[in-house]
Amino acid sequence: MNYNENQRQRTSDASAPRRQPEDKSSAERLLGTLPFVVFLPIALIYIELVAHIAAFSEIEPSFFVYATFFSLASGMLMAVLCTLFSKKINYIISLVLLGAATLLCCVQVVYSAFFGDFFQLTTLGMAGNLADYMDNTVKVVFANLHWIILLFIPFVLFAIFGRKMIVPERSDLMLKICCAVFAAGFFMLGSLYVNAHDDLLGDKFIYGAGFQVKDSISKFGVLTTARLELQYMIFGTPEADAGEIPDVLEGEITTAIQGEDIFGPKVTTAPETEPVSPSESGEVTGGAEVTGEVSGEQTTPTPPKPPVIDRSPQRLDIDFDKLIADAKAAGKNNLAKAHSFFASRAGTNKHEYTGLFEGKNLIYITVEGWAPAAINEKLTPTLYMMKNEGFVFNNYYCSLWGGSTATGEYANITGNFYYDAKCLKMSANTYQPYALGNSLGKLGYECHAFHNHSYEYYSRDKSHPNFGYDWHAVGNWDVKFTSAWPKSDKELALNSLSYLSLEEPFHLYYMTVSGHAYQTFEGNRQAGKHRAYVTEVLGNDYKNQLSLSFIACQYEVELMVKELYDECERLGILEDTVFVLAPDHFPYGLSQDDAANKAALSEMYGLPEDDIYNNFDLYKAPLIIWSGSMKEPVKVDKVCSAIDILPTILNLFGVEYDSRIIMGQDILDFNAEGIVTLNTLKSSYHFITDYGEFNFKTKKFTVAEGYNVDSAALEAYVSQKRDYLYYMRTYGPYILDNDYYRILFPNG
Repeated sequence: MNYNENQRQRTSDASAPRRQPEDKSSAERLLGTLPFVVFLPIALIYIELVAHIAAFSEIEPSFFVYATFFSLASGMLMAVLCTLFSKKINYIISLVLLGAATLLCCVQVVYSAFFGDFFQLTTLGMAGNLADYMDNTVKVVFANLHWIILLFIPFVLFAIFGRKMIVPERSDLMLKICCAVFAAGFFMLGSLYVNAHDDLLGDKFIYGAGFQVKDSISKFGVLTTARLELQYMIFGTPEADAGEIPDVLEGEITTAIQGEDIFGPKVTTAPETEPVSPSESGEVTGGAEVTGEVSGEQTTPTPPKPPVIDRSPQRLDIDFDKLIADAKAAGKNNLAKAHSFFASRAGTNKHEYTGLFEGKNLIYITVEGWAPAAINEKLTPTLYMMKNEGFVFNNYYCSLWGGSTATGEYANITGNFYYDAKCLKMSANTYQPYALGNSLGKLGYECHAFHNHSYEYYSRDKSHPNFGYDWHAVGNWDVKFTSAWPKSDKELALNSLSYLSLEEPFHLYYMTVSGHAYQTFEGNRQAGKHRAYVTEVLGNDYKNQLSLSFIACQYEVELMVKELYDECERLGILEDTVFVLAPDHFPYGLSQDDAANKAALSEMYGLPEDDIYNNFDLYKAPLIIWSGSMKEPVKVDKVCSAIDILPTILNLFGVEYDSRIIMGQDILDFNAEGIVTLNTLKSSYHFITDYGEFNFKTKKFTVAEGYNVDSAALEAYVSQKRDYLYYMRTYGPYILDNDYYRILFPNG
């Protein structure tokens, strides 16, 4: 065949009609589509596993099962969507879907590395996301670039080779039906596996009524969590089955078993001596007054009568029986169960410290990312004095409720807890009678709140006025701050000194920012500013530069408190002023390098570096309650957490409240057993009591040193506490979700 004949043959072939998908046999179409149908689920399984290892450093068998079933279901469903049109359009749809899934996993890996938590769709449009810290975001992206590259491998391979090699043409109906059936089948298998784990606070609870983004990602993966979050945003989270709470309560069922019943007397005890307390006449009683009759030259002393201490329940006159009956009559069964739960709580009683600070001023500071290492006798003498000469809390834990600073601050302010950063925004539209601004404002206090960052951040411009404060922060406060990131806490104090009043009692609330991540000498301006001095004072105590940089940025808190302390002393009101300081969370984001973070935390806390994020002692934190009027420190060994601060302060200031309807409890009621619901960096649903700690992952309760107990009695105790924790986890968020206080007090 000569050249012209070859040319004619090629021309003839080119003009021949191209075979269309419908011209191919079913077998050909199936074989052509099969690589694509297989590739998508495998790609999703791969990115789920990589993201999980990046965030949690391990793969649990149950997670592998969930990731496999749900990824197979998602991949099969994607295959249906990506075989509806022409090959070109199918290719574009496939790229978009696979790219979106990959990008979402990347965002969660980066967000987790930065904030110690996971991004929540409910916080879209709010401050607190990665874009708000662009410089540090870039650093953390580069620090996790290896994970990002690994995650994008399937997408890149598909982008290069997918269109020519595996993307199919429009498939026939039978193939779509087969893919849809397989998708439904794998989804049902995953759902059945979830329902098989229906123990209290188990996988079924986390998948439904107990859904939290952090725990869901840990259990089910990024993509399943995104599906659940979207589903619950649109249709609402399933309401929990609160169990069979009796209609007519017989005893206090949620606290039926007390630790002392099985462990014996507490190792933790109340102070041996009664404190000086106000008498009914307003005079101080409990001193060594001597009275008696004179007979000749001798006097017969009569011992003074001890002060009568009111130990009545800290309750208001709330008719829960009527509330329960009304809710049932209206068909509101879940509200009836909520009323039943709160009515069943023992609450706390008044005691020897009730009203100890009545009428005094209150300065309350939530400290960004605080830790015990930030308080040192040589470096921070003011904080050291307050920590050791006021109420000394030896077992205060800072739980990671979820949502980073916002949820920590919400717990500090309200005595309740919530699981994502929208809690402050939600608070703006709810009745908050017990928030300190509202509680003390009703007593004639001037109440102001301050922050050295954007006034709109986390919607505080809406939440804090609703908590009863005049709100002052960058953007709505006519003061000057030195340009820096983060801004100075000392300057925050200096800018607020004019609000310390001699005329009316005052309550000043502060949210600091100097200790914000990253707490490196280079990334935190305040750390760099104090580097030389802190290194000079503590250079021999710490070898790790990241430990020193953290302490250096937190030195601003000492300078801040010293300014407030000195001004109170100058005004002559130090003995009439109470200082309260507590963190929002532990310093999980020291730097963008997780290995470096673990090494620094190990040095600062004196803990083994291995598995440090799951060590409960990492969440021990400072809590300061001090007044210049206190002459002796009061040691407190009872376990406590952020939600316990508010009821404790209310009682100290003599504010009437109902201790059953705040999730925290008065720490200083030593007859009430302490309980801490603890979320760690990577897991939740742990709890700690005065008698030991329960690890939700291992399902083991470790009895505290000094106690021995029968195994059967211990099992009953742990079971009851887990039940109680379930109710707390159900009805703690319920307070905010359902504006519960407005239901209880419709007339304000």
